[in-house]
Amino acid sequence: MDPIHGFIDVSVYPVIEELVESKYFQRLRRIGQLGLTHSVYPNATHSRFAHCLGVMKTFLILFDSIMSRSDTFSDTKKEELRKLGAVTALLHDLGHGPFSHAFETIVKNEKFHHEEMTKKIIQTTEIHTILKDNKIKSNDVSKILGHKVGGDHRILTQLISSQLDADRLDYLLRDSYFTGVNYGKIDVFRIANTLEIRTDKNPKSLKNIAVVSPKGMGAVEDYIVGRYLMYKNVYFHRVVRCMECLLDKVFLRASEISDKKTKLREFVNLKKEITTDTLYGIDDARAMSMIYRWSNSSDAVLKDLAQRVILRQKLTSTEIPYEKYVDASANLPDMSLLHKDFGKSGYPSKYYYVVDNMTRSGYTPYSIDKHDDELSYLDNIITYDENRKPIDVSTKSTIISALATKKSDAMVIFHPSEMTSSIKRTFNV
Repeated sequence: MDPIHGFIDVSVYPVIEELVESKYFQRLRRIGQLGLTHSVYPNATHSRFAHCLGVMKTFLILFDSIMSRSDTFSDTKKEELRKLGAVTALLHDLGHGPFSHAFETIVKNEKFHHEEMTKKIIQTTEIHTILKDNKIKSNDVSKILGHKVGGDHRILTQLISSQLDADRLDYLLRDSYFTGVNYGKIDVFRIANTLEIRTDKNPKSLKNIAVVSPKGMGAVEDYIVGRYLMYKNVYFHRVVRCMECLLDKVFLRASEISDKKTKLREFVNLKKEITTDTLYGIDDARAMSMIYRWSNSSDAVLKDLAQRVILRQKLTSTEIPYEKYVDASANLPDMSLLHKDFGKSGYPSKYYYVVDNMTRSGYTPYSIDKHDDELSYLDNIITYDENRKPIDVSTKSTIISALATKKSDAMVIFHPSEMTSSIKRTFNV
C-alpha cells in the first residue's frame, strides 16, 4: 500500500514485476527522494523506490483518462503505448546517486548526470535483458525520456517528462505528504479529466499531443503555484540548501586529501567516470558511513565539515541584494581581503564561503528550440483559445505568466557566524 495512491498493482504487466525485482530498481530503496531535506522536515525520508512506483501509477491515471475519451488510437495501439509508458515511468529515475540531485554537485567536471546514467542502466544492464525478453526496445524507453521521439511516442514523453507530467505530479504529492506541508496537494484527477488529445492538423507538429481543456486551467494554476511554493519553502529552504552545500564541501575536501587517510575510493573515485557497476554499489547509507569516518579525521577542515553534516551544525546565511553582490564581486581587492579574513579565522573560503541562488521560475513558457527550430511543445503545457488555436497556458493565465517571469533579486551566502561582520562589510549590507 502506498500513502499517496493506495494499492499500486505491480502485476499490471509481467514485465513490471520483473523490473521491480531487478537489482538496479531495488537499489532505489536505498536512495532518499529528498536528500538532506529531513534535516528540516524530519519525516522526509521516503525513497526513490516509492516515488518511481508512484510515477508509474500516476502515468496510468493520466493515460487511461485521456484514452477513455479518445478514438485517435486503435485499442491495440493504446495497449502498446500504455505498457511502454508504464515501463518508462517506472524506470525514469534509475540513475540517481546518493542524496539524489546533491550527488551531481559532488561529482563535478561533467562526469555524472542522472539522466544519462538512467539511459546507460536501461541499455546495458539486466534491465535491457528484461525489456528485450518482454519485446520492449530499451532504445524506445531511452528516447522517450530524452525527448527524442516522434509519432505516437510523443504523448508518452509529455506524460512522463514535461512540465506537466506524472513525475512532477507524484513528487509534489509525495513530498508534501512526507514533509507535512500543504503546498503540493494537487488535484491529479481533475487534471487527468481535463487533458485531451488534439486531433487538428494545423500545425502538424501539435497533432495527437495532449492539451489541457480550458476548463482545466484552474487545476493547472493550482499545480504551477503549488510547485513554485514547494521549491521556495521545501526544496530551496535555506537550511536544506545549506546542508546540501556542506555535503558538497565535505566530499570536495575528502577528494583533495590522500586516499590513505580518507579511503574515499572505497566509496567512489571522483576522478573517474561513474559506471553502472560503480553506481550500484553506492547509496545514502554508504555515503553517510564515509562521513561518519571523516568526523574523526586528523584533518581539521574535513573533521569540522563532516561533523556539521552529521550534527546539523549549519552555517549562517546572509542575503545579499543581487546588484550589490555583482558590484562587490567585481571589486577584486575587497574580495581578496574577504577571502584572507576567512583564512585567518581558520575557515578556508574554498569550503566555508558558499554562494547560492535559490530560485526557480514556476514555469518556462512555450519557446522555439534552438537546435531544430521547432516549437518545444513536448515540454510545455498547451491549451487552446475560443477558436481552438493552440496556445501556451501562460498566455491564458496571469498567475502562470507572473511566475514564469519571476527573477531572482538576491543571492544568499552561507558562512560561519564568526564571518558575518566581514561579509556585511564587503557587500555593504
